[in-house]
Amino acid sequence: MRGKDYCRGCNSHKLFRALDLGFSPLANRLISPENMESAEPWYPLILRICLDCSLGQLGEFNTDTEIFRDYPYLSSTSSTWLESNKLFASSMIEMMNLEKNDLVIEIASNDGYLLQYFQDQGIAVLGIEPALNVATIASIKGIPTSPEFFTEHLAKNISKNILETKLIVAKNVVAHVPDIRDFIKGISVISNSNTLIVFEAPTILNILQKTQFDTIYHEHFSYLSASFFEKILPDFNLKIIGIEKVETHGGSLRFFITQSNSDVQISKHLIEMLDIVLTEERVAKITEPTNWKELSGVVEKQLEDFRNWVVNSKSKIIGYGAAAKAVTLLSAAQVPRSSIAFCIDNSAGKINLLIPGHQIPIISEADFLDKHRDGEFVFLIFPWNLKKEISERIRSLTSNCRVFVALPNIEEV
Repeated sequence: MRGKDYCRGCNSHKLFRALDLGFSPLANRLISPENMESAEPWYPLILRICLDCSLGQLGEFNTDTEIFRDYPYLSSTSSTWLESNKLFASSMIEMMNLEKNDLVIEIASNDGYLLQYFQDQGIAVLGIEPALNVATIASIKGIPTSPEFFTEHLAKNISKNILETKLIVAKNVVAHVPDIRDFIKGISVISNSNTLIVFEAPTILNILQKTQFDTIYHEHFSYLSASFFEKILPDFNLKIIGIEKVETHGGSLRFFITQSNSDVQISKHLIEMLDIVLTEERVAKITEPTNWKELSGVVEKQLEDFRNWVVNSKSKIIGYGAAAKAVTLLSAAQVPRSSIAFCIDNSAGKINLLIPGHQIPIISEADFLDKHRDGEFVFLIFPWNLKKEISERIRSLTSNCRVFVALPNIEEV
């Protein structure tokens, strides 16, 4: 099995078990109340790391089609995320001197959260988004969107009918791809020597050094690093030329990639940062099993502390943000099913559904104000990377509350 018996990045069989989080359901497979009595499958949640290419990975228990064809997450629900991508679009327009005849392709373009900012400047765009419900939303907004999974086969088809691609963006998608080699091969097909390719993803270093273990869930097939891309990209006539550290998702890396014979220019700072990050990964020894064994002990203590905090709480605990992180945290900590009363979320596609595993009802802010606003509350923010934005929203709903995040330790916001 790919990701379990052999590496999905380099096909090596030299994988070691880095972190075992027990069993968990699919984090984004929300449950309708009508199906709450049905059997819910739980799968092993075990992070393995390849000694040859450093790729972190999970085994595959479901196909990407099963997971992503109907996807509940809409990128535009976070104002913080929108603002960061507006700035990103501006920086790419300036860096690449993008003009109206240029084409920007985004893979996993969601609801058009990013491409809208290029389109506003008259630049041609194409989104590729496999979630049919989300692709439809983007198309209604007027953003050309192909409702397909990105593969080498699709890349060959669309390359016959598009303008020369100047910029390819793939934010938080490479980790979600089961066949990562096919994905990168497709990138090489739709790019040319004048194309800049930008991948963005949380780094596996965050798990090791910042104990961000709740970013591990089955929809994230892979856990990435600069070392991985440096080793793998030459197989596809591509090379990594720079890196930028960004704050999104609790700390991510933005990888700047071109074809091997390209002379695309980026800033000196990004080139220098590539060397810095590669050095950081070597020093951290991300492929050293003993480092991960030590982390396992730390995580076990975090989970125990969180479980005790939940069980001993004298106030009703309300979740905010029905993120995948919540499923990993609650499942790994084995908290009692009734511990979280309900969870508030702003994504319309999640309202009135249940968080898998613990079947926590998801309600809107309006529902909270209408039915639950009286009383003293303890709020638990699951997407801790948005704790500033979310804590402000919570306090706009009620002043009679305390607000916490669970990781890296229980902390009041």
